Amino acid sequence: MNKCIYDDCDNRMIAKVYLISLFLLADIPKPIMMPHGTHGSGKSIFQEFNKHIVDPSAAPTTAFPNNVAELTQLLDHSYLTFFDNVSEISTVTSDTLCRVVTGSGLVKRALYSNDEDFIYNMTRAVGFNGINITATRPDLLDRLLNLHLYSIDRRHRKRLKVLHQEFEVILPNLLGYIFDILVQILSRIGEVRLQELPRMADFAEIGELIARCLGYKRGIFTSYFFTFSFQSYNSSIQTLRGIFTSYFFTFSFQSYNSSIQTLRGIFTSYFFP
Repeated sequence: MNKCIYDDCDNRMIAKVYLISLFLLADIPKPIMMPHGTHGSGKSIFQEFNKHIVDPSAAPTTAFPNNVAELTQLLDHSYLTFFDNVSEISTVTSDTLCRVVTGSGLVKRALYSNDEDFIYNMTRAVGFNGINITATRPDLLDRLLNLHLYSIDRRHRKRLKVLHQEFEVILPNLLGYIFDILVQILSRIGEVRLQELPRMADFAEIGELIARCLGYKRGIFTSYFFTFSFQSYNSSIQTLRGIFTSYFFTFSFQSYNSSIQTLRGIFTSYFFP
């Protein structure tokens, strides 16, 4: 983990708190983990290792399916789902992710031959990665945990086989460390009561407690959690700015106008709630 994030202590704290939070009650809503960065910053392997620690699977990451029914079924089959190399997120996918991470019922048709419904009622942990922050809708941005990974120097890169071998060596000690921290957390549940609550209030409070148990100063996680939420919003504006520039120079007025509407919606939601 540290090799991906280097010396950015804020990012390292966020990554540690999020990982440990995944071992707590599954019905506690957790933000959507969004590691982003340039090519070669270790985004995919970062998520693969997190998946292997918490919810091992033969497919540590996946891609967004073509429709909501398939997405719902995919999310239902795992506690933790990571989507790899995401370049865009549709409105319906964004809405589904928002409902899943905070806990909601989702309905799909049981069989094509009848009108019966199959109801999913679940709370899941979700993450995705990409070079830029691909989320633009305010509801999704409010649930995003922005993690900026930096490009790994070529002199520090390792073959994938070596990384997996080193990971398997440290995994038992890492799990032991996590469980020791969990013992402290469970003995201090209820200690944190924030006066100002962000959108993901339950995670904000449990995250602050986790950070304290990790040895961080009181209030530092809460401060950075609010900051990271704003950075997610700000980064999405930068992504949209790139879209505007591209469409402007290709004279695609219709696409450009659509992006303007998206940006207007974000501004309206954040500055005129």
